[in-house]
Amino acid sequence: AATNMNLQEAIAQGRFREDLYYRLGTVPITVPSLRERPEDIPLLFRKFAADVAVQYRMPAVTLDDAAREMLKNYYWRGNIRQLKNVAEQISAIEQTRVITSEVLAKYLPPQGGGAPMHAGAMRMDDTMSTERELLYKVLFDMRADINDLKRMISELAKGGVPCPEPVHDVKALLPTTAQSSYVPAVAAYPQPPVYAESEEVTDEPPREMTKADMQREQIVRALRRNNGRRREAAAELFMSERTLYRKIKELGIEEI
Repeated sequence: AATNMNLQEAIAQGRFREDLYYRLGTVPITVPSLRERPEDIPLLFRKFAADVAVQYRMPAVTLDDAAREMLKNYYWRGNIRQLKNVAEQISAIEQTRVITSEVLAKYLPPQGGGAPMHAGAMRMDDTMSTERELLYKVLFDMRADINDLKRMISELAKGGVPCPEPVHDVKALLPTTAQSSYVPAVAAYPQPPVYAESEEVTDEPPREMTKADMQREQIVRALRRNNGRRREAAAELFMSERTLYRKIKELGIEEI
C-alpha cells in the first residue's frame, strides 16, 4: 500500500481508520518526493525509457542538457508515476530519439496545474492508467506491423523469397481500423505475390476479425516473441499469468 497523505494526521482528524492503519503499516517506508531528490530524476527517466525500448525493440529516447535541467526543475505533482508516464508518452509518440526542452515542454502540465499543452498527450490520471498502457501497446504493435509490411514489400520488389505467411495473413495481423489504409498499397503493387506451387489461391473476401480473433492473435504473437515463456508474455500483454492461462484455454490456443 502507498499514499501521499500523512496518515497519522488523518487518523487524528478522523479521516482514516486507525485499525486499518495498523493492519497495513507493518513495515512503513518513507520515500522522499522527486522534488526533494532532483538528481535522481534524469536517472529514473533513462530507466523508464530503457524499459520501453527493450520491451518493444526500439531505440531509447535520450535528453539533451536543457531537457535534463527542465526535468530536474519541474515540480512533479504526480511524483514518480507522472515521470514514468511522461517517459512512456514521449517514447510512443515522438519520432526523434533525442528530446529537447521544447519537445519535453509539450508533455509537462503547467507548474500551477492543469492539462498538458500538447494536444495529443493524455491527462495524468490514475484511473486511466490501464487504458493508457493499452494505447501505448497498440501504438507499438502498429509500428511493428507497418515495419513487417514494409519488409515484405521490399522482399517482393527484389524478387526474393516472400515471408512465410501469405499476404492475406499479414493483412489479418493489422488492426481492423487500419486495414483500409494499408491493404490497398499491397494490392496495388505492380509485382504479384509469389506462392508455392502446392498452395491454392482463392478470391474469398477477407473475414472481419472478431474481438476473440484479435485477442487470440495478440496472445499468440506475444508468446512467439517470448519463445513460449508465459510470464514474459503476460507482462507484455499487461495481464497476470493467471489471466493469460485462462485466455489460452478459452481461445483454444495450442502450445507455441
